[in-house]
Amino acid sequence: MRSGNLTRSLGPPLLGVAGAAALTALLRYWRLDGNFVASGVLLLVYVLVAAAGRRAVVAVCAALAAAAGYVYLLWPARAHGAPPMSVGGALVWFLVAMFAVAATAEIWRDRERAADGALLALERRYRRLFERNMAAVYTATKDGRLLDCNEMCARMFGFSGREAMLARPVEQFYMRPEDRQAFLAAVEEHKHLAGREACYRRADGAPLWVLESASWVADRNVIEGTMVDITERRQAEELLRAREHRFRALIENSTEAIALADPTGIFIFASENTERVLGYKPADLLQRKFQDLLHPEDRAAAVALWAQAAARAGAILEVQFRCQHRDGSWRWLGGSFKNLLEEPAVRAMVINYGDISERKALEDQLRQSQKMEAMGRLAGGIAHDFNNLLTVINGYSDIALLRAGDNEPLHKQLAEIKRAGERAAGLTRQLLAFSRQQALAPRVVDLNELVQSMEAMLRPLIGEQIEVVTRLAAQRARVRADPGQIEQIVLNLAVNARDAMPKGGELTLITSLVDVTEAGAGSGPPPGRYVMLCVRDTGMGIKPELISRIFEPFFTTKEKGKGTGLGLAMVYGIVQQSGGHVEVRSEVGRGTSFFVYLPEAAVAGNAGGGRSGKGPETILLAEDEDGVRTLLRDALVAEGYRVLESRDGAEALTVCAEHGASIDLLLTDVVMPNLDGRALAERMRALHPAVKILFMSGYADPGLGEISALGPLLQKPFAAETVGEKVREVLGQR
Repeated sequence: MRSGNLTRSLGPPLLGVAGAAALTALLRYWRLDGNFVASGVLLLVYVLVAAAGRRAVVAVCAALAAAAGYVYLLWPARAHGAPPMSVGGALVWFLVAMFAVAATAEIWRDRERAADGALLALERRYRRLFERNMAAVYTATKDGRLLDCNEMCARMFGFSGREAMLARPVEQFYMRPEDRQAFLAAVEEHKHLAGREACYRRADGAPLWVLESASWVADRNVIEGTMVDITERRQAEELLRAREHRFRALIENSTEAIALADPTGIFIFASENTERVLGYKPADLLQRKFQDLLHPEDRAAAVALWAQAAARAGAILEVQFRCQHRDGSWRWLGGSFKNLLEEPAVRAMVINYGDISERKALEDQLRQSQKMEAMGRLAGGIAHDFNNLLTVINGYSDIALLRAGDNEPLHKQLAEIKRAGERAAGLTRQLLAFSRQQALAPRVVDLNELVQSMEAMLRPLIGEQIEVVTRLAAQRARVRADPGQIEQIVLNLAVNARDAMPKGGELTLITSLVDVTEAGAGSGPPPGRYVMLCVRDTGMGIKPELISRIFEPFFTTKEKGKGTGLGLAMVYGIVQQSGGHVEVRSEVGRGTSFFVYLPEAAVAGNAGGGRSGKGPETILLAEDEDGVRTLLRDALVAEGYRVLESRDGAEALTVCAEHGASIDLLLTDVVMPNLDGRALAERMRALHPAVKILFMSGYADPGLGEISALGPLLQKPFAAETVGEKVREVLGQR
């Protein structure tokens, strides 16, 4: 029996004995043992108490206590001279003692019943709280024994019931042994832990994140704690962190920069790409207005677009404007404004932007190229018509010179007309070269003569502040190429040299014959004999790291608006098409030299092949220009040929049908109404496979390159004697 139960059992009798002894002693001391009135009153009270249903055990205990008191008090009373207690007095005292004992015992028993009831109610409430708590509650020892837990704790850890969980050691619920040691050390140090986040292991091995509070109960030598499952919250946090990481990775690795601004345009966020695009660190832009960075010419339009986007939720507007880089330069930016002011997670205007300066430059170059092409088409059309006129002028000038004879004044005047016509023909060739509509007509040309003929044209082109010097090879420098293309090479290199010498300098044109051997070839041309053209300037030079790129299309070292980057690319293409090689050597501050290597052409033998003399072959002449047709007819008739005329391709087919196989050569213009020269040649070749074809053209039609398989091309304007030579050459190819 516990000490508390023993006290509750012996307490009432002891108190009864003490009360009876005290009352008996008092009455004996006052000699009131004969007072029957008092005895009757006490007896009546006892009867009432007994009638109330007091238990017999109380009466027995009280009787024993009274007897003990009587025996104890009898002898001391005699010692003081008190009379002996009578039987009636003893009975009274017995009843009084029994009443005192019963009343005292009943009062204590009521108190015990009340205390036991309160304790039981408290225990029941605690158990209800323990079992119905939404948090996990446990009690455990330091050595790892789980003493108690509620059902919520068992369910939280994945057990079917608390008994299954209580059978497991605490160590099994920790992810790592060191986690258990850290927990015990913290509890021992602080005695109480509150709001601690920890990760435990569920029964199936899955992680369980909890918010834990624990206390050390010293008198019971246990640890009591509570846990709240926060696994979903932690998973949500991890998911949020992962999304934030992905979002930041997308932001930081995007090719564009991203910024957030308030409705007034003040930056509140800028991505790391800001420094790559604009040179500013993100912190440098915060609290600045984006309008302050805009080019003055673009500011009004950009601000208007900003206001338009800010006025409508969710609006997206594509924008392009110039913005000042940190280094002071202006960069074209392209992107969008998006209104997310009403989006709770953003509440800002989103600016996506990237550097589109290169794209804008390419667009400008494309527009420039398109403009140049349009101008070229115009120039080509003018040159074509002009070439027809020059063909007539120069042709009849030749005829008139032959007929002038010894008439010196007339001969001199006709010669001046011929020279003027030749100069005009040179102008048309330049127009065609500019428009890139010059027909490809490679032939053997002397590079020395070509450079000399261009010298007069170059001087006014490059300006008076630049001196032009020519150093030509002593021997003839023959190459097989299109003269117009070679002129284009010289022209482009001269213009490039002029731009490299803004303050003046010296432009040197050098020709020479060189032998390239295997040992000395290096990265230069293949071994062989070449005619070399060197164009040298004394300009600012080219940086070594740029030399490898100067022949790239659209690459230029000139200022914006000073070049398209196509000139040197065109030089490279022409040289490659001519079977040559080009290289550059440069030194910053000391000038640049371009070396063009073209294969030396062998001197051709008799172009007539198996034919000599003139006529009497039949030539079908198809030309829509009356003047040109008349000139050619007269020149060919003078050479002894029989000439059949037609004004267009359709008429030429009619003539062909009439004369059949007697036609030896078709001399036709490429561009004619009704039926062009190529279609005419194909139909005649189908009807008469042996017929020879010779084309004429004042410029290159887009399909002109496809006629080379049918026959050679004679470029207008030409002299009458040139036509005769070319006709004899073609007819001699039997």
